Amino acid sequence: MPRVDQAVMMPCPPMQPVPTDADGQVTMGDLLLADIELAEQYAVCLERNQALREWIMRRTGADN
Repeated sequence: MPRVDQAVMMPCPPMQPVPTDADGQVTMGDLLLADIELAEQYAVCLERNQALREWIMRRTGADN
């Protein structure tokens, strides 16, 4: 029986809070950087989940 790569079994990381200043305000720069980081995390997680989906489809012979 083929084994699934354990790297694809890792859960997606939780979203990190956007940093705030001493007054609890978020700057546009911090918000932009947080959005970029979140997009990168999403892309990595999507790729991992796609690999797991493809492995399951190959293993089960599913078409969709």
